[in-house]
Amino acid sequence: MNNTLYFLRHGHTQVDKNIPISRWKLSDVGHAQAAEVARNENFKDIDVIVISGEDKAYQTAEHLIQHLQSQGRKIEVIRESKINELGRDRGGFLDKEKYEEVAKRSLSNPEESINGWEPAARARERFTNGVEEIDQRFEGKKIAFVGHGYTMNMYFAQKMGELERVYERLHTNDFCDWGVVRDGKVVKDLGPDLGRVGERLV
Repeated sequence: MNNTLYFLRHGHTQVDKNIPISRWKLSDVGHAQAAEVARNENFKDIDVIVISGEDKAYQTAEHLIQHLQSQGRKIEVIRESKINELGRDRGGFLDKEKYEEVAKRSLSNPEESINGWEPAARARERFTNGVEEIDQRFEGKKIAFVGHGYTMNMYFAQKMGELERVYERLHTNDFCDWGVVRDGKVVKDLGPDLGRVGERLV
């Protein structure tokens, strides 16, 4: 325990209506975002990187792994499906308007499966359990979780007593934004740096 937990959202994805959303990959923009955040001074002494089971998270983490290794940093890398995104594959592809409608209903009714999506409360519990299990395995480490918007925002909202505002929170942060939790408390909410790349904030 006594770890500092970093939470990094994956980069921009390439939309492909012909495959399940969980199998989408990063776009060129997403790779550029991931490469930029990998050089951020705040991530320079990460000890452990925990990646969801989805490709877009792994592709994002690859940039961070490669950069840290190029700096001589030895890191432990873990794949953990418990920090996957809220499951949406069974709902099929939705246009933007319908997608936002389903997202709002899902997060407002967390115990229910809306449009075939995984119930939000179940996804939040799964994610939280995954984070806590990893946290308990290490002592005094800096651990970066590379994952997804819904589950990370629900986790942060729960920490901050704002579960009723998860849908609104989703619109306050974006691809490759990040946050920090230390001693069970949010010390940097999910969002951009509000500073320059290379400027250490936490």
